[in-house]
Amino acid sequence: MEAHSRNYAYLKNKLDMFEIKKGINLNKFLVNTDINTIFDNQQHVLGYSLHACDISGNTKETKISNKWKDLLFEEFFAQGEIERKEGVPISILCDRNSSKINHSQVGFINFVVKPTFELLMNIFPEIYPLLNNLKINLRNLQKLAKEDDERKI
Repeated sequence: MEAHSRNYAYLKNKLDMFEIKKGINLNKFLVNTDINTIFDNQQHVLGYSLHACDISGNTKETKISNKWKDLLFEEFFAQGEIERKEGVPISILCDRNSSKINHSQVGFINFVVKPTFELLMNIFPEIYPLLNNLKINLRNLQKLAKEDDERKI
C-alpha cells in the first residue's frame, strides 16, 4: 500500500496544482509543450487507472461486488491455511477464524477505494456510476458490520 499512497499523493497534487475537477482543465496536465512531461503524466494516469481496476470490486453492482468479496476472502483464507500448515505467522485478513470480513471491507473502501475513485472522477467524470455503486455497497457493509458487532455482544 506504500506505492498506493505515494501515487495517490502525486496525482492529487498534480490535479490540485492544475485545478482539475470533473474533467475540466485536464489539458493542462496531459497536454504540454514538453513531451517528457506529457509522457510522465500520461503514465501516472494510466498506472493509477490500472491500479483502480485492480481494487474496483466494491464499485460493481452489489451482487457482483459480494461475489468478488467472497472470492477474495476465500483466496486469503486459503493462504492462511497454508501459512498455518507451514507453521508461519498467518498474514493479516487470512485467518478464517478471526478475520472480520465486513469491517475490513468498510475500512478498505473508506481509506483506499473511495479516495481512489473520487480522485479519478476528476479526470474521468464518466465513472460517477461506479461511485454510486460504491456508496450502496459501503452502506450494506456498514450494516453487516454493525450486525456482526451486535451478535458478539
